[in-house]
Amino acid sequence: MEVSLKKRMLAIFPMLLFILFGFSLMGLTFLGAKDYEGLARKRDLYFQQTTCSDYLRMKVGAYDEEGQVKTGEFSDGDAIYLYQTIGEESYETILYVKDGYLYEQFQNVLDTVNSGAGNKIMEAEDMKVSIVNNKLLCVRVKQDGKWQEVHVAVRSGIN
Repeated sequence: MEVSLKKRMLAIFPMLLFILFGFSLMGLTFLGAKDYEGLARKRDLYFQQTTCSDYLRMKVGAYDEEGQVKTGEFSDGDAIYLYQTIGEESYETILYVKDGYLYEQFQNVLDTVNSGAGNKIMEAEDMKVSIVNNKLLCVRVKQDGKWQEVHVAVRSGIN
C-alpha cells in the first residue's frame, strides 16, 4: 500500500511546526538571557555607586544624638567620629578611607589603635568631609574615579 503524498505532508507538517517552535523558543531564551545580563550589570553598577553613600547616611543617622557625631582627621585623611557609651565605657567608631577601602574602626576612646585595624567596608579611593551650619554633614566619596556626594542632616549638631 502506498501512502499518498497528502498523508505524508500531513504527518510532516506538525513535525516542522514543532521544530520551528523549538527554534523560536531557543531564540527567545537567548534574547531574554542577554537582556537580563545587561540589567544585572546595570543593577550591580548602581548598587556599587550608591551603597557607600547609603552606608554613611545610615551610620551617621544612627548616632544622631547631642555630641555623638564629630569630624576630624585619621590616617592622613578626613574622618567621621561617632561616639557612644556602653555601660561605663566610652567608645568611638571611626569611618575613614585608607588603601582603597572605606574602613569602620570601633575602639575604646582611650585606646590608640593604628589605622587599618578596623573592618573593610567597601572599596573607596578617597573621602572628603565638611560641615555646613553645624547641622549638615557633607561627605564626598570617590569610587572608580567618580565622586558621590551625600548630605546627612544631623539634628543634634556636629562638633
